[in-house]
Amino acid sequence: MHGRIPSIVLAGALLLNVAAGGAQAAQAAPRDVGRQAPLALLIRTRPTSGPGGALVVVKGTGFNSGRCFIIISFTDANGVYTYLKTLRLQPSFKTTVEIPTSAGVGPGTIKAVQWLFLFGTCIQDSSATATFTVTP
Repeated sequence: MHGRIPSIVLAGALLLNVAAGGAQAAQAAPRDVGRQAPLALLIRTRPTSGPGGALVVVKGTGFNSGRCFIIISFTDANGVYTYLKTLRLQPSFKTTVEIPTSAGVGPGTIKAVQWLFLFGTCIQDSSATATFTVTP
């Protein structure tokens, strides 16, 4: 019974920290049981500029594998968010997305967010971004 008490206390402390500290405390929790060390997420895009409607190849590395997914989005120079694609959660990927034809001209952001399975559900974890400049 003595071995169970510290586990219960630790689990209770973690839940209290998450409730009191929000995302900051949640980030301190283990991300994935099989993961050895934090990975540096990285995405690269080709091309890095073009008009609205351009097709862009997005390559990502450093992601986890697991039950959840990666969501790719684009936010244009006017701050307009557009969902682009959902991918299976995998360590690396290569996919093609289309920049919205209505995207505002100027620097925008392509973002890949990984969602991890924790406490019985998928939660938003870390992300990587790359700049894509929309041209006239």
